Amino acid sequence: MNWQSIRVKSSIPVVMLGVSLLAVMLMFSSLISMQHKALEVQADNFLKAISLVLNADRDAYQAKLATTHVLAGIGDPAAERKDFADNAAQVKERFNQYLVLLKAYPDVTGRFSGFDAQFDRWQQSAVTLLDNQDVAQKAALAAQEQTEFAALRDVLDKAGEAALSRSEQEQAELSSSIFSTKLWVYGLSFLLLGIAGWFSYQGPKKLAEQIRTLSARLSDIANGDGDLTARLHIDTKDEVADLANEFNNFISKQCEMIAAILRQANQLSQLTGDLSESADRTSAITQSLNTASDSIVSAVHEMAMANKEMAQVATDTAQVSEQAKRSAGHGLEVVKVVNSSMQNLTRDVHMALGAAEELEQSSSTISSVLEVIRSIADQTNLLALNAAIEAARAGEHGRGFAVVADEVRTLASRTQQSTNHIQQMIEQLHLRVTESRQAIGSGKENADLTVSNFARAEQVFQDIMQSSLQVNDMAVRTAAATEQQTTVSDEISKNLYALNDQALAAGEVAKKNDQLSNEISTLSQMLFGLVGKFKVS
Repeated sequence: MNWQSIRVKSSIPVVMLGVSLLAVMLMFSSLISMQHKALEVQADNFLKAISLVLNADRDAYQAKLATTHVLAGIGDPAAERKDFADNAAQVKERFNQYLVLLKAYPDVTGRFSGFDAQFDRWQQSAVTLLDNQDVAQKAALAAQEQTEFAALRDVLDKAGEAALSRSEQEQAELSSSIFSTKLWVYGLSFLLLGIAGWFSYQGPKKLAEQIRTLSARLSDIANGDGDLTARLHIDTKDEVADLANEFNNFISKQCEMIAAILRQANQLSQLTGDLSESADRTSAITQSLNTASDSIVSAVHEMAMANKEMAQVATDTAQVSEQAKRSAGHGLEVVKVVNSSMQNLTRDVHMALGAAEELEQSSSTISSVLEVIRSIADQTNLLALNAAIEAARAGEHGRGFAVVADEVRTLASRTQQSTNHIQQMIEQLHLRVTESRQAIGSGKENADLTVSNFARAEQVFQDIMQSSLQVNDMAVRTAAATEQQTTVSDEISKNLYALNDQALAAGEVAKKNDQLSNEISTLSQMLFGLVGKFKVS
């Protein structure tokens, strides 16, 4: 960091003012803290201590009044004695609290080290007076008690006066300290303000002198008839010195540039002759170029027409391929739908085949059940026949049983006939179920074969679509390439036309170059004369 820069110099007064303001704020904060502490000491120590002494004095009077009431026979003696004891204890307790509050001031508390002894003497004389029954001694004891009470009150009065005096002394010391601090604050503030004012004046003054010096040097260079050897000299190390150094560097670069311009002016005078010769040669070349460009333009035009026809064919091919792709896609969708339907049909046929097999098994199971029923009917018929025989043997008593047995035999016969009929129907059903299962199985095989064929057809359509996509892609790329070639041919044709026009224009330019070379030669002489006025060495 450059401590001599203008930024630093201009910042010093502001920094000084900031430091001054901060110092003033800190000192005033210290003053406020001191006052706050003094107020706390006054409120927490001295005022409370004085209040305790006053209350202790009041309690002493209350105890004295209780003693007077007992001696005068006023009120309840026991209550007055208790009031005396309580107030006396409060006197001692309050004075001890007074000593605790002012323990930081031994010069005050040291004066009252005999308070306990004086309090004990007064309390003892008061108790003796209250307990005495001899009228002759009561006056002497009362006088002694009054003397001790006056001495105790004197101690309490002096304690209050001592606390008040010490409080006033503390206030005086604080006022003196605050006054001294204020003097320091004012002195330091004036000193910092003075230093800041000096820097505020000297900094701009020095900067103005440097700027005037710089302006004078610039005026000398500007009015010195093009003397670029003069330089600025600044002794400081701030931004003004940097500006002077950069200006000196700029003048040095200008010297080098003027010298280079002088050299280039000489070379320019030599090149103007070569430029005139080159203009003549350029005119001849442009005429040959014009003839060649006419032939190329004709050939490129024919090639562009052929490319357009090829592009049209490629576009038609792409459209036909796109149509084939859409047809193949439509066929693929139809095959997918039919394939899905055939797969559903295959699942349905498979389910029907399973149901037929279950029905065939169920018919076999029913046949078995019918065999059991037929067997039961035979046994029932045999039992009915045996029952009829037994009923005939029983005679008149078995006639009713014979009727029942006959009905049972009739029922068994009908059951057997129904069973035979059901058996025939089950056999017919079993036969038809077997034939149906075989037909369904054959249909399932044909459906599976059809699904397989549809899968192959779907693959064929996908291959057709893929081929159509490839053909379409190649046709599109061919059309794009042909169109690009046509575009390039048109662009070449345009460029050749433009080249032909430019060749014609180049001939005109060559003629003008010859004229310009003569004018440049004249201007170079004028430039050499102007630049030669500057002094660079």
